[in-house]
Amino acid sequence: MIQEHDGIVLTENLPAETLEAGDVGTVIHIHPGGAAYEVELMTLTGQTIAVTTVLPTQPRQARILKLRYGIGQAECTLQEIAEMLDLTRERIRQIQQKAEQKLRRRLQKDPYFGDFVLEACSDASPAVAMEHAS
Repeated sequence: MIQEHDGIVLTENLPAETLEAGDVGTVIHIHPGGAAYEVELMTLTGQTIAVTTVLPTQPRQARILKLRYGIGQAECTLQEIAEMLDLTRERIRQIQQKAEQKLRRRLQKDPYFGDFVLEACSDASPAVAMEHAS
């Protein structure tokens, strides 16, 4: 579980923030229930590059949903995503279905989560994959 002050590494590019996969940051705030994280990304000399909101979505699921629904990019077919990720169309469909189920369950628990997700997507800061830096 990610805690405040933990180090993270982005696993996807954030073009709107000019951030790239591999950029390193520190969690500076955890939203209630772990709905999202505020992350400060820095240079190797410790200068702040950006402070951004990161949604805690499983990396592959996040990427597939963004590609399928065209969040921050053009929509892609199952076949196009399968070729990108070197998986079958059926496996992409299964991962997409599982991710959508997670979102539905979360929305049932917290009806305001939908507003948060919509706001995050409209601000061009879609779900971003990150890894706990060890």
